[in-house]
Amino acid sequence: MLEMKNCSDILKYQSAIPCECVAPLILESVDNDTVSGYIIFECFGNESVIYAVDFNGDIALCDGLVRAAMFKAYLSGIKNAKFSLCDSKAADACRKLGFIKNDQSTIDIDAVLNGCKGCKGS
Repeated sequence: MLEMKNCSDILKYQSAIPCECVAPLILESVDNDTVSGYIIFECFGNESVIYAVDFNGDIALCDGLVRAAMFKAYLSGIKNAKFSLCDSKAADACRKLGFIKNDQSTIDIDAVLNGCKGCKGS
């Protein structure tokens, strides 16, 4: 069963944490005790910044990691998420998933998490 877990050993991801990230938060996707991906982000003020997503080419996993990080930020009262991704594959996946639109890298977390409210039939 796939689970999203907080990673307490940030040294394990030290090489993936950009220097501008002061207080990294890391979520790992864990399937049968094996880490299948991770997301590195930071929360401060009214914004969460997503720096890295490793999803091993699985776009559904990318979607789950990003949404899990946004939900964690949202529970802390944070309203916006900003994407500051250095990896072009992660940025392309986030564009395909609709998290990054045009050149706008900041999105409203509530709109993402409650996006189906405006859908027909919901």
